[in-house]
Amino acid sequence: MRVTELSLTHFRNYRALELKEIPSGFVVLQGDNAQGKTNLLEALFLLATSRSPRAHREGELIAWETPQDGTAATRLFGCVRRKDGPVTIELLLMGRPEARPPTTAAVAVEDPELLPAQSGVRRRLRVNGAPRRALDLLGNLTVALFRPEDLDLITGPPSGRRRAIDILLSQVDPRYPRALQRYARAMAQRNHLLRRIADRRAGQDELAPWDDTLAREGAFILDSRRSALDRLAQLAGSAHRPLSGDREELSAAYAATVPLAGPALGDGGAAVAQAFLARLGEVRARDIALGQTTVGPHRDDLTLLVNGVPAGSYGSRGQQRTLALAWKLAEAEYLREVTAQDPVLLLDDVFSELDAHRRGCVMAVAGAYEQVFITTTGAELSGQMMPEGSRYVVRAGTVTPE
Repeated sequence: MRVTELSLTHFRNYRALELKEIPSGFVVLQGDNAQGKTNLLEALFLLATSRSPRAHREGELIAWETPQDGTAATRLFGCVRRKDGPVTIELLLMGRPEARPPTTAAVAVEDPELLPAQSGVRRRLRVNGAPRRALDLLGNLTVALFRPEDLDLITGPPSGRRRAIDILLSQVDPRYPRALQRYARAMAQRNHLLRRIADRRAGQDELAPWDDTLAREGAFILDSRRSALDRLAQLAGSAHRPLSGDREELSAAYAATVPLAGPALGDGGAAVAQAFLARLGEVRARDIALGQTTVGPHRDDLTLLVNGVPAGSYGSRGQQRTLALAWKLAEAEYLREVTAQDPVLLLDDVFSELDAHRRGCVMAVAGAYEQVFITTTGAELSGQMMPEGSRYVVRAGTVTPE
């Protein structure tokens, strides 16, 4: 799989960009900081998932100079060559640009919904020219994004790790994002009802249908995550050994708020649903007192360990960064295994954080994929041989072949 064309209109700092005949293999985007390299990778991620990996509101994606006359403010368009034929993907955003709230990044969300709420920006999605919902977009283009912020997978809050595995699974199984959506809606309704019960405006018997929905959808989410985690841990361990010089062993554990017995089956079976339902009953009094659902996949966590020790608490900075990189390499390989075709790799300023040994390991792995976009300031890849025509210079929202 590879992207052959990319067009951006009034997106971030790109007023108008047209890239045609994008080559396979390494596509190196070279330029100084704040020129638009990361924005281009963000656009590819948006075309794959309909979500931004860094924006908190869709208004942040709209260029400030965009005319506000009711027409489409921002347009992203890509052509993807897949094994089963070409696909075109188009995303339109209509609304006003807005600055990112300065305090948003520091806010820790205790009970985030699995699918984030949309801002006031209206959007339209088309696949092969036909209108599609966001859920129908997933899987047409699969991507694996590597960026310096991936260290948060080790040291950050559980919500980031949950979001990472949710995005990964949503790209390979159309049932998964639909289960997330139904779960999030049921949880919102249940939380509202919990507060009504606490105010004596509703009875506890009214929780039954929402508990049933949470248990059914939550069981599928839980079992899917656990099943994927088993394979991801194996792949990450294989990627981690050469990165660490064969000195460390990586492992992973899924910390569920619902007691689970037996291996994951990947089908969200009745046993998991029954365990979930029983747990909801056990914590009902606490949930009513707090006015929110306190158990379920929205409260679970994924723990990554080095030599059996939690890396987030006890690993050194270098160990944590190597572990995060190994995990992202495992995500890419998982996508390739499940979909039977290469995802597009997006490497955002990764090499500046690595020594020569790790840089070489990543280049060797990345070279096996059909297409790899790399952002760089130039110095860290000066010794790497690249095919002719694969380097582009990014400067102030323009991209030109070197």
